[in-house]
Amino acid sequence: MHINRKRGSRVMWVRFALNFFLVRALFILSGFAVISFPMRLPK
Repeated sequence: MHINRKRGSRVMWVRFALNFFLVRALFILSGFAVISFPMRLPK
């Protein structure tokens, strides 16, 4: 029972890390797009 609880917490931590990484990557990509978009527009 203790091992199952530990395994569940590990899965929860992996899922939390993946969610955090995905949100961070999306935030960085959106920021990069916002920064590079005005530079691509012709003046």
